[in-house]
Amino acid sequence: MKKDENRSESAIIKTTDSKEKKNSDEPVDVQLKTEIKKNLPDTNVTLCPPLYSYKGTEYFVPEGKVKEFSISTLKINTKRTDLELTGFKKRIYDRKPIYPNLKITIDGVKRLKNNQVGMSVSLYKKDVPKALIQETVYEVKNKISIDWTRKVKELEPGGYFLWLCGTSFMLDTSLGWKIGEDLKVDFEVLPDGAELEHPEIDQVSMSEENFTSFKENVQDLNPVFTITLKKPLEEGHILSACCYNDDLFQMGEGVEDAYVMSKSVFILQFTSSDVWMPGMYSILLMHNQEPFAKFSFSVDSDRCSVENLARIERYDKDYMIARILTVRDLRWDKLSHNPSSAGLRKGIVDNLDSIGFNKIRLPYLLSNMYENLNYLIECRDDDESFQMIDTFCDLIANARGTETFDCRECTDKFAQDRRNAVIDECFDLEGSDSLFYLKNAGSLLKNGGEYMVSKMIRELSCRRNHFVLACNKGEGERLFDAYPALKQYFPKSHLLSMTEYTTSAIVFDIRNMILCCGMCIRQEAIHKIAVALVEAEECGTLGEWGRERIMSYVYDTLLPNFRRRKLALKMDEKETVYGNIEVEDVDADMFAESTESFEEAMADLNGMIGLGTVKHCFESVMNTLRMLQLRKSIGLKFTNETSHHMLFTGNPGTGKTTVAKMIGRIFKSLGLLSKGDVIVADRARMVGQWIGETERKMGELLILARGNVLFIDEAYSLCNGSNTDRRDYGYRVIECLMPVLASNNSDILVIMAGYPKEMDVLMEGNAGLKGRFPYRFNFEDYTAEELIMIGKTLLENNDYLLTGEAEQRFCTLIRNAVKAKDRNFSNARWVEQFIRNGIFPAMAGRIIRDHQRADKEYYRLIELVDIETAHLAEKEKRVALSGRTPIGYS
Repeated sequence: MKKDENRSESAIIKTTDSKEKKNSDEPVDVQLKTEIKKNLPDTNVTLCPPLYSYKGTEYFVPEGKVKEFSISTLKINTKRTDLELTGFKKRIYDRKPIYPNLKITIDGVKRLKNNQVGMSVSLYKKDVPKALIQETVYEVKNKISIDWTRKVKELEPGGYFLWLCGTSFMLDTSLGWKIGEDLKVDFEVLPDGAELEHPEIDQVSMSEENFTSFKENVQDLNPVFTITLKKPLEEGHILSACCYNDDLFQMGEGVEDAYVMSKSVFILQFTSSDVWMPGMYSILLMHNQEPFAKFSFSVDSDRCSVENLARIERYDKDYMIARILTVRDLRWDKLSHNPSSAGLRKGIVDNLDSIGFNKIRLPYLLSNMYENLNYLIECRDDDESFQMIDTFCDLIANARGTETFDCRECTDKFAQDRRNAVIDECFDLEGSDSLFYLKNAGSLLKNGGEYMVSKMIRELSCRRNHFVLACNKGEGERLFDAYPALKQYFPKSHLLSMTEYTTSAIVFDIRNMILCCGMCIRQEAIHKIAVALVEAEECGTLGEWGRERIMSYVYDTLLPNFRRRKLALKMDEKETVYGNIEVEDVDADMFAESTESFEEAMADLNGMIGLGTVKHCFESVMNTLRMLQLRKSIGLKFTNETSHHMLFTGNPGTGKTTVAKMIGRIFKSLGLLSKGDVIVADRARMVGQWIGETERKMGELLILARGNVLFIDEAYSLCNGSNTDRRDYGYRVIECLMPVLASNNSDILVIMAGYPKEMDVLMEGNAGLKGRFPYRFNFEDYTAEELIMIGKTLLENNDYLLTGEAEQRFCTLIRNAVKAKDRNFSNARWVEQFIRNGIFPAMAGRIIRDHQRADKEYYRLIELVDIETAHLAEKEKRVALSGRTPIGYS
């Protein structure tokens, strides 16, 4: 059996001992006889047709003259079942359709002569001398189409062959027998498995010779099974099998062993280009393509075993899964090869019960029972995700009408009257049992979404139509909180996610990305990646992996490592460019970064000068979050029903922004944020100048902040806390933030910062806002000694050194500034500005004026005159600012 790298639909187990020969000549007992009347002058004319003798039967075949045609493929369509006669696939199953059908399509037809002659095509049944039908056909645009539906009745089970005069296959001569200048193509019609009594399985055993420990085996893990039947199968009966994992990835092609012990004992080996990750796998056995039995086997770090051998009843879930996996459906293929679509595949499978039950009711002329096809899917905001969901809708619709609607159109682009008219037109389908696919359903939380949700609830309450809602991570929960009546129509099992990747999906996507780059990866290398992922998952340090992180790993780590290794070898250019990803190119430490990142971020926080109260409170919070993560990693219940938004209060320059950046790293290491960067925003970035601009700017900002920390500096400036100025657009910022603050799973951490009193006013003046921030950290002013340490650390980090006198004067100035500080004193920021904008320029002016070439130490030393010059400039600047007339407000 040939290996199909694009995942075959089934594994075939032959039940006969005959072996198909691959040479281009017919067996020795085949003879082609031509009886010619010797007395006639024209020796090219025959009184009797040629005879083709094979296995004791002589067939009357058309007379061939010279080779006229070559062809590339030949496809038979019989009773709605396509069979392309390529490779080993030469079997048709005798289905019972409503209408008989027999069509033949020949592609890639090429004339070898300029003669405008037709191709003689005949159909024979084995052991029947005369052709069932014979016809001369002509090619049109390199294609020949033959429709024998009305000329031939149903093809009964048995052996058949097509005889094509003066024809040969263009490339693969093993697809047919070359006899003289003619071509003979064999195929079989096997009994429909649905009409047969299925065999009983005595036992299934698994060979573990080449299926050792997952972490130690770096070769292909190809499971081999011995299947023993209680009774031998009859001739013309075939077993086939398909295998899939927990994510419904179909694991390659089953290959039969060359040695068949008997007609009741079969050896089945599955090969796959994908890695056999730890987990449970299911194998579905089929008898002439009719599913009849199932068993499972598990793969873990130490062993593998066969479990749960059971029969399959017609139209139960396993039966329907087999039908999906073995029928080549481009829609399912698209989902099965997308690593983020595991949730969608499981959603389709979960819906198979109701489909199968309705099929059972159909022969009794009973109407279909109601199927709940309402799904809420959290996905990334990109075209690929929307296309996958569109394919999902097409599959579950099951001949229903499907309508796609972008919810942004009902909230962003239209005035209210026009918007409502569009919605009414969208839902104007009277009792049609249609499926509506609503993209960007998170937009229903905005102004204008209420009308569409009310229409949706009315349709759902009547059980007329179905809805698939696609939104970003966290928006589904906020949508149900905003519209509680909507939640009851979406069962928990119908809440799907496309944002989280399993370890199997990560490995699959890494391999696919490398192949898309025109390269290959060694089995040992992909196995090293798989083991690293599994170990990181077992330790609870894997974190969240998605498409962006996988792309970063492939393009920023794997490929650069490969390039550096190849260039260092100085080998032939072709070998350098077209090499494979090897084990040494794989950086396995990239998958287990969480613990180290957490410790590093905490060490950086604890290493900051001052902030004793903040460190103590934050350590308590982090200990609680870390404990919950460890409980999750060992399988205990993990609840994360509390938001982690924070308030930072304190004067300027007390380290609020610096701590926020560390919190982003810490939360990312714990898996609470997917990215962990800090997005800093102030009033100017969030508040617009005209109606609707604030909502637009906030929408863009929240998309940018997804997975990160949204740090809002001087948050009190958004509104004054009173109810006297609701026309201020700053209130719209608070309203846009409320859905994010109310969600426990929004993948955004909001930190508001500002002066203590002003932040108190902001919280008290907005109902419900204060309760959305469970953590409040007060950043106290730095002491004089702490500011001196901050200043010296800054100088040391920039390779500067104070003289003794300069150091004394530097410390005195800082102590005096702290004693005289007012409300606007900016603490560490003042020290930094004094050094960068005062001391450094003063030192630079002194050195340039001296015009002397000195040693390295001369350019490091800060002298007393530099401190005095900087102090004088800072004092003059402060006086100048205090003498200015205020602008705008008195």
